[in-house]
Amino acid sequence: MVPFSSSQPASKPRKEPPRVIIARRGRLTSYTLRPWLFGSIASVFVLFGTGYIGGTAYLFYRDGLLDAASARQAELQHVYEDRIARLRGEIDKVTSKHLVETQSMEEQLATLLDRQEAIFRRQSLLDDVMQKAEAAGISIAETRMTTPRPRPDRPSQQLAAAPGEVANPEEGPALGYAEDGPSRADIITGSIFAHPGEAQIKPAAARTSDLESEKLRPLLKSMDGALRDSFATQLDAAAVLSAASHAETERLETTLNDLGFSDLVPRKNRSSGDDATGGPFVPVDDDAALRGLAFVETIDGIDTTLANLQDMRRKLASLPLGRPIIAPRSSGFGYRTDPFLKRPALHTGIDFRAVSGSPVRATAPGEVVEAGWNGGYGKMIEIRHAHGVSTRYGHLSRIDVKVGDKITAGEVIGRVGSTGRSTGPHLHYETRRDGRPEDPTPFLKTERFS
Repeated sequence: MVPFSSSQPASKPRKEPPRVIIARRGRLTSYTLRPWLFGSIASVFVLFGTGYIGGTAYLFYRDGLLDAASARQAELQHVYEDRIARLRGEIDKVTSKHLVETQSMEEQLATLLDRQEAIFRRQSLLDDVMQKAEAAGISIAETRMTTPRPRPDRPSQQLAAAPGEVANPEEGPALGYAEDGPSRADIITGSIFAHPGEAQIKPAAARTSDLESEKLRPLLKSMDGALRDSFATQLDAAAVLSAASHAETERLETTLNDLGFSDLVPRKNRSSGDDATGGPFVPVDDDAALRGLAFVETIDGIDTTLANLQDMRRKLASLPLGRPIIAPRSSGFGYRTDPFLKRPALHTGIDFRAVSGSPVRATAPGEVVEAGWNGGYGKMIEIRHAHGVSTRYGHLSRIDVKVGDKITAGEVIGRVGSTGRSTGPHLHYETRRDGRPEDPTPFLKTERFS
């Protein structure tokens, strides 16, 4: 038995939990604070803080989150609409492609003759706008089509023939003649769908009703392809002409803007918010009605563009463009040292050094409002043009016009000299707008428009 030793350490006393003692009215109340109670209180505060911060963040970023969700939804909707439009276009294309094949022989003949007549009428519209384009200075290669031979007894009608073959009137109308009297809607749209009340078959189609067989279907299919190719050529020609006319219009607009005459640009061509358009793309493909409408809208657009183009050409032709004389410049527009007083002075025009007696030509049509001696200008001519513009020609040795004369662009109006305040033979040329001198350089750099 091991005796007890007082030197051995005593057992470690147990740690008492923290307590809170509250004295009230002479009484002491003791509360023991347990660890789990501390954890519960801390957890409540953490949860409350997290919820508060999360709620504040949601309120702060809510609008952005809603906008992002709306934008995503709109994007998905646009994608869906575009996909539906493409599928619809494919369905229309397949439907149109097989329509001729599923029709009876008589209906196919009637359809092809109607479409042939529509193509001739469209070609007439296209030829008309091409002539207008050539008159406006736009040159486009001709669209070439195989034109059937005229009917002997009625030259206004055409004898239909298979592609690559020459129609022979002596052998009779292989596919017949197109009838008169189609409605304008049919001519424009070239619809391949029958209208109510059109049950009557064309004379040639009636003749072929007994010949309906599989042997004729390849021929009709070939004819259908040829008519589609002709219409596609017309659409391509209209598109090229539209692009060329728009490009020329933009060039003239740029010229007017560079010259400071943006007010002369037709109002329909000026930038505005009216061009804010959009929508899903629905291709017309082989739907004859839609393609016909697209063709007519293109032709109408070309007509409007050509009218604006010709209007801008007329306005530009009335402005002083180009040089009054082919000669080197000796002094420009703006501030310079005066050749006599040797002090800074404003030079209100451009000087062209030339041999005395050289012809001086008007740069635009107009009316002579001054022709004679004018102080430092010496012998001077002033011509009033359109849109508040006038030109002056100074230091002339001879004047060949008089006040009131109507002048054309390029007409000789006088001769170079050294009269007035001049150091040698030269032409002093000015352009003025509403009586104020402007730098003639932009006008000199611009070619004449007729």
